[in-house]
Amino acid sequence: MYDPAAVRRPETPAPDTRTLVCGHDRRGPAYRSRRSAGTGDHLLIFTAAGAGELRHAAGRTRQTAGEVALYRPGTPQDYRTDPRTGAGPASWELLWAHVRPPASWARLLRWPEEAPGLARLRPEPHTAGAAEASLRAMVAHSRTAHAFRLERAMNALEAALLHLVDALPPGPAHPRVDDRLRAVLDLLHARFAEPWTNEALARQAKLSTSRFAHLFREQLGTTPQRYLEAQRIGRAKELLERSGTTIARVAAEVGFDDPLYFSRRFAKHAGASPRAWQAKPEARPDASPAAPPRGRHAASGGDAAVPPLP
Repeated sequence: MYDPAAVRRPETPAPDTRTLVCGHDRRGPAYRSRRSAGTGDHLLIFTAAGAGELRHAAGRTRQTAGEVALYRPGTPQDYRTDPRTGAGPASWELLWAHVRPPASWARLLRWPEEAPGLARLRPEPHTAGAAEASLRAMVAHSRTAHAFRLERAMNALEAALLHLVDALPPGPAHPRVDDRLRAVLDLLHARFAEPWTNEALARQAKLSTSRFAHLFREQLGTTPQRYLEAQRIGRAKELLERSGTTIARVAAEVGFDDPLYFSRRFAKHAGASPRAWQAKPEARPDASPAAPPRGRHAASGGDAAVPPLP
């Protein structure tokens, strides 16, 4: 049985993940990363080309192009370029993300486990392609100087996870979503600040308003407007965590014209006012565990920057 404590290899530093740290790498045959105690975040690794080898309690797993792995917090991590891929300088191309996901992502991360704490998916090519495009967008957003690069990168990562839902075993936790609704969901995640009505969303889905509302509630378990509001409040939480951002600006950024109405809706969803959420992180009902001390590989501000190693 694999015992990470028995492997005498240098430990890879863990990034300082406050929300998201991500990247895109091409690794040669000598590449290996090991963290015997894991990290305090989730680590997603998508293989874009070549192959990697994941070592775990149940043995070893070869991960090839289009496949994706998810390490849960505290799970030992030990992965490397697969030695069978040859001696090229780019034997393993991977897109990766260390993320502290919001509570609303819980269903998106219920993947089947290959070993304790290590989940994997083998999506169909069209699903893998869509997920890869979103992950590349995540990295691209993270590398800009845009004031909201973190929010854009998180939005792209969530889009990738929504695509990967198609690779999950069907069941109550992961019902298949109608393609017409999926197009609407993509729209709501990308353009949540716009004043969407049920009629406008129904036109996007090419359905009557009544049929659209019924199908949405049947498959998503909520109404289109409640879903849209949840997306807005989720983004508002992230914005409020940025120092110096005013509540009025956050309200406008996520699609609320009236800051007072925004504050009431925020408190209903979050269990705290926007001001309290911004001022006292430890009081947040769904606050993430504190990040470890900043190290030499830490991203500036913990916001979607790219350190040397995944």
